[in-house]
Amino acid sequence: MVYTPLATGATAAALLIGAYLYFEIGAFAEPQVPRTLFNERKLGWALIAGLAVGSPLSVVLLVLFDSFAGGYVVSVVFELAVLVALAELAQWLLLRSVYFGSDHSGPFYALALRAGMAGILILAAVTRYFGGLSVDAAGAALVLTQAVAILAVQVASGILSLPASSGSRRVGGSPLSGGLLGGFGFFLLGLGLYFGSEFGIAAAALAAVGSFYVYRRLRRPTLGRVRPPPGPDDDPSGAVDAAKSGFGRTDR
Repeated sequence: MVYTPLATGATAAALLIGAYLYFEIGAFAEPQVPRTLFNERKLGWALIAGLAVGSPLSVVLLVLFDSFAGGYVVSVVFELAVLVALAELAQWLLLRSVYFGSDHSGPFYALALRAGMAGILILAAVTRYFGGLSVDAAGAALVLTQAVAILAVQVASGILSLPASSGSRRVGGSPLSGGLLGGFGFFLLGLGLYFGSEFGIAAAALAAVGSFYVYRRLRRPTLGRVRPPPGPDDDPSGAVDAAKSGFGRTDR
């Protein structure tokens, strides 16, 4: 048997994070370029790591939403702090690991991690709503707007947490700044559960638009300045084989 709310949540999550990875991350790995700016295998493992980290985060998110619905202010503050801190800690640990931190492509792996987290959080939020007793058009619009905003908040927080690239005009960048954006974004997402669907849609849309604005401003200065891996053209001796490096592309 198919559990419809879970299937709906999984579909929404897959479509959103799939579109993000294809159109945004994929823009830096088009087949016609000789070498990608990141190791595609590592990117896949970073996404899987994000899905794993997203599982406990989804529990925190659901408790947070229940606290918003009940108007428990102290619980909301605590759960927001836990949700944001765990996400920032996961990214910090990923980029300092031997596997993901051994090349210059950490920003791509960080965003894949965030996309994985967002996927599980979207799954939890959508399943929670459609598995409830009351489903209407306004509520469905709210939860779908929240789903888009969850992805936007996660990737914007992830890129804002990265340090500024050398030579870019960007100033700052730290887990604190990323955490503040994430905390404010998820706070806006929860308001609809207290004030009602119409207000919640507007608040979630504001979180989505604001986060996408931050992401788009930092996307090119951060991702576009990642140094490509060395290849045969950079090493006349042929000692470096781009295909063996994990970054090389074929004519696929």
